[in-house]
Amino acid sequence: MRLYDLFVAGGICMIPLAACSVAVVAIIIWRCIANARVAMDADSFLREVEEEIRLQGWEVALAVCRRTPKPIGSVFATAIILRERDSAALVESVQDSAVKHSQPLEWGLNTLGTIATIAPFIGLLGTVLGVLRAFWNIGLQGKTGAAVVASGVAEALITTVAGLSIAIVAVLAYNALLGWYNRYVENLQLAGAEMARCVKSLLLRSQGEARREAVL
Repeated sequence: MRLYDLFVAGGICMIPLAACSVAVVAIIIWRCIANARVAMDADSFLREVEEEIRLQGWEVALAVCRRTPKPIGSVFATAIILRERDSAALVESVQDSAVKHSQPLEWGLNTLGTIATIAPFIGLLGTVLGVLRAFWNIGLQGKTGAAVVASGVAEALITTVAGLSIAIVAVLAYNALLGWYNRYVENLQLAGAEMARCVKSLLLRSQGEARREAVL
């Protein structure tokens, strides 16, 4: 049986199930592409920014951070801008910035969770409608038999399988993407805290050198 035939045999509930399946595939593809774009080498970028601070100064390093189209660039820029704060407040601000700039990476997760929840119920609705159709056919024809109930039973089974299949894929994708997101935010916060400590160290060093020059 062709896919189109299965879709038609599944009845009206196959329409929302098809929409759910398209949404799941689209979200998975989009999230994989977006996640790959923001992948970061925090240690390498930290060394680059630190080197810019030492050689070119704060403003040049800040420009480098702002040119980086990734959350880590915004987080490191926050550390440079707020470098005059005390260490604890600076680390807290940087970690808050990591959470804030990671929020776009949550796009689609709520939709996946919703689809994983409702897809089985849509399939169940199709099951009920299929059984109802089978009994309706029996009532109309006044007799039973495979030919009479076949279409209703087919509708019931097809929508059940479709709903469960979509829900399984959505749950797996949701858990995988949510796990990636949580790890990303955690690593970004750690990198931001390390950048904050680096910034404070460089700031104190430059202030100490300025005081020594003033004394001389």
